[in-house]
Amino acid sequence: MNHANLIGRLTKEPNIKCKEDGNYVLYFDIAIESQYSKNMVSYVPIEVNGKLVERYSCELFKGQLVAIEGYIKAYKGYFRVSTNYIRYLSKNNEKGFEKDLKYTPEPIEENDEIPFKL
Repeated sequence: MNHANLIGRLTKEPNIKCKEDGNYVLYFDIAIESQYSKNMVSYVPIEVNGKLVERYSCELFKGQLVAIEGYIKAYKGYFRVSTNYIRYLSKNNEKGFEKDLKYTPEPIEENDEIPFKL
């Protein structure tokens, strides 16, 4: 069985890349403290595939505490944890971390006129 559950903090801002087949993938690393010693830290590379790439790219930020559920993908000489599920364990403003949105939705203009008929 190949299943991974990890809790850690993002070490840098997530990075989106487009694969050759046109699908987008989100890459980032998380730092996981050892349960035995706070001086030991493991850095685990994470990749997000699927429809939630855009959502996670806007909501994740450096220093955020997250829980990752996924599976290990082994490549030649390295590995990554692939996931489609991320749970946020810290608030956006915890410890002074604030995230600038990567996009700003256009404001909705309120008009009394309805552009279509009912």
